[in-house]
Formats: sequence, C-alpha cells, structure tokens
Amino acid sequence: MRKLAEYLFDYYRQIDLIRFSLCTAFTGLLIFLNYHYRIDFYIRSVCDGLQRTIFYSLLFLTVFSVSYFIVSFRKNLLKTDRFFFLLLVIAPVMFAGKMSFTLPTSHLAPPLAFPDGRFWTAAIHWPVKGIFLFSLMVVLWRWGKFKYPYLGLAWKPNELAWYLKLFLYIFPFLILASLSADFTQTYPRLKAVFFLESITPGYPLYFLIYELCYGTDFFTIEVFFRGFLVLAFVRYAGVNAILPMAAFYCAIHFGKPLAECISSYFGGILLGTVVYRQQSVWGGLLIHLGIAWSMEILSLLHLIS
Repeated sequence: MRKLAEYLFDYYRQIDLIRFSLCTAFTGLLIFLNYHYRIDFYIRSVCDGLQRTIFYSLLFLTVFSVSYFIVSFRKNLLKTDRFFFLLLVIAPVMFAGKMSFTLPTSHLAPPLAFPDGRFWTAAIHWPVKGIFLFSLMVVLWRWGKFKYPYLGLAWKPNELAWYLKLFLYIFPFLILASLSADFTQTYPRLKAVFFLESITPGYPLYFLIYELCYGTDFFTIEVFFRGFLVLAFVRYAGVNAILPMAAFYCAIHFGKPLAECISSYFGGILLGTVVYRQQSVWGGLLIHLGIAWSMEILSLLHLIS
C-alpha cells in the first residue's frame, strides 16, 4: 500500500484543497437531493427511452460541467479548445444513451429462443451497449489525436499483483456492506434470471454466462471513466481531470444503495489517481470486477442462508 499512499500524497500536493472541498460539497449536495427527492427513480420511471436519455444527459452534463467550472474557476487550467467543449457535452450524452438505450437487445434476442428469449434480452444488453460506447470512444480518441495507448489500454501485468492486494484490503468492507437491507434489495443482479431454474436443468451454465456478460459492463465503465474521462481530459486539465470524473461517476450510482453511491465518489478519485499515474485501466478493472462479483456472491449467500 506504500505505492497507493505515494500516489494519493502526490495528488494531494497537486490539487487546490478549496476546489476539492467545493467539488466534494457539490457532489454531496447532489447525493442529498437525489435520495431525498428520488431524482434517479423518477428518471428511470419514464418509459420512453429518448426522454430517459435526455433527462440523464441533463443530469450528467450538469454534474460534469459544474465540476469543471469549480476546478477551473479563476485558474488557467483549461485551454481554450473547441474540442474540449465538444467532449464536455458529448461524454454525458454518450453515457446517458448507454444507460437508457435498449433497442439493440430487443432486436438481437428474439432469434435466441433457447432456453428463453428473456434470458438473452437480460444478458446481452451489456456487451452490445459496451461495444457501441467503446466504438464512439475510439472515434473521439482518434479524432482528438490523443496519445498512445488508446484509452489507457496498455497492458501492465507487473502492476496486477498490487491491485490484488488493494482488493484484499477492500473486501472486509464489502462484507459489512452486504449486511445492509439496501444491499440485499439491489443485489444479486443474477436474480433477474432466476426464472431459468424452472425452465432448464442447465441453468448454472446460463447463470455463468449472465455474470460474464454483466462483467463486460465494468470494462466499459473503467475505459469510459478512467481511460476516457481522465486520460483524454488530462490534456486540458491535468490532474484536475480526476475530480469531475469522480463526480460524474458518483452520479451514475444514484440508483444504488446510499453507501455505495457515496463510496463511488471517493473510489473514483482513488482509481482515477492510480490510472493518472500508471496510464493503464487494467488494474482498476481487476478491482472493479472483484468488487462486483464479490457483491453477487455475498448477496447470493444471504439468499441461501
């Protein structure tokens, strides 16, 4: 953990604490407003996908742009660059579409009738939307002529053991979180396909397929938030790109349990700081997958017990 402490200390030395406090307070206010007035619940209750995309776009754009305003106010942190403002607007719209868009799976799933079309509809929407979002990021990365490696996808296997140790430190907190009522109401995601138990004796295989498809969503999230929102925006804001990314990352957790939402902001800062230093998202993906699948396993154990 010495390396993590070094990264965080360097980050602490480089940032403006007043702006850090203001951005954190702004994010805290948004969390309060969301859970008090159920903003995310209202957006998700809108049946029309286009409306949902518009509402999420406005929410994410507000969070992202205000955070950038806070970190750059009266500071020459951002170069006057039209492409920066394009990215500032298009990034929230891209992820809003990813959260709201359901049309591809409704077209792809019907031919896959065995064991049940509902299973494939539930499972394949993550990789389908991930491929779409990843393609957009590659186009923007090439358009902006950002430096190699693409989106932080440099493979650095020598760093993975360090991330594994970090995950082992996090795991006890996951066990504590799994004891809350909010946690058991939200997880496991696998419960969406529990109906397979009464349809096919081979349901364990399909449960595994579902979890692997679920895992692809975390690849998409890591590449978007750490590879794209940090490593592309570093050109304009330097280390200050981490805070707006963390605020945006927190906003996509507004539908999750409160403790998970709050921790996502600080987790975003931590992972953003590490990716900023290492220029690679693979270690963060390892942690993210470890957390996600651990939450699935822990919640399943609660259901069984």
